[in-house]
Amino acid sequence: MKKRIIKRWTPAELEKLHSTYLSTSWKELTSVFGRSIASINQKALSVGLLRGSNSDRSRFWSLEEEQYLRDHYPTQGTAVASIIGRAATAVLKKAQDLGVSRKIANSNCSFKRHTSPIGSERIIGRHLMRRVALTGIRKQDWRRVDVIEWEAINGPVPDGMFLAKPTRQRDGTDLRLVTIEELPMLAALNCMSPEMRNLVQIKARLNYALTRIEKQNPDQAIQPRIPKKYTTRPNSWRTHENDYLRENYLNLDNTDLAKSLGRTPRGVEHQLLILGIKRPRRNSWSKEEDKKLLTLYVTTSISELMRIFGRTKPAIYQRAKRLGLEKAKT
Repeated sequence: MKKRIIKRWTPAELEKLHSTYLSTSWKELTSVFGRSIASINQKALSVGLLRGSNSDRSRFWSLEEEQYLRDHYPTQGTAVASIIGRAATAVLKKAQDLGVSRKIANSNCSFKRHTSPIGSERIIGRHLMRRVALTGIRKQDWRRVDVIEWEAINGPVPDGMFLAKPTRQRDGTDLRLVTIEELPMLAALNCMSPEMRNLVQIKARLNYALTRIEKQNPDQAIQPRIPKKYTTRPNSWRTHENDYLRENYLNLDNTDLAKSLGRTPRGVEHQLLILGIKRPRRNSWSKEEDKKLLTLYVTTSISELMRIFGRTKPAIYQRAKRLGLEKAKT
């Protein structure tokens, strides 16, 4: 692995850097010092030499500069940037940090920014707005021109009502009063095509007319069509199926009952719980039952064993497995 060689700066190079850094191009500096631009720039920053974009980014404001900004910025503005040797954007940002603002001559308002006179108009968003006051609060100073013209003809907007446009036209001829419940509908209409908007509006007028007729003539009100309800569910249990469960739940397990009825074991278990049927817990196998099972298990069918012992098929198979019994494979 090649060892990295660090070329240290000599006092003569540092003295030359101080005299040439600010007035010499990067290309000439690299040829003079035989170093990269990054190396030269890093060393210049470490010794306090600043140039280009670093001059205002890394320089700290002294107390004298801040005081000069407080004294002269209200009257001179960004012109103080050339006096103190900083960029205009740096002066603006520092003035905002210090809370210093420009003074407006011949103005009685307390709003210190540049303000347009009352009656001036401008487009804010997608509406033409007109200045009506000089409070410094945008919502109070600016109002929509179409709303001002509407109120001049129809009077102020009543409480609980709003002015809205059914379409996206910019003129104030289609303004109308709406309630707060109608605002979401108008927003949806603006996103529809003209044909769909007309259909929705026609439907709304028909519904309004029908509602008004029903209020005037309650006896002739149109009754809504109620769909016919099912008397029983399609998969509901029949009476004969419940009777079969009651008769055979002791002799058959849920799997055999499900096969006989054409249902699932989970459905059989759920229906037994609904009917309140519980299988009694069997006592442990006695010695006589074990001897009898040892004698009959190999030669007797499982259905006959279920009848003899009065137990389910899984119970007999499980007991035979514990006793080490196996039926002969045919």
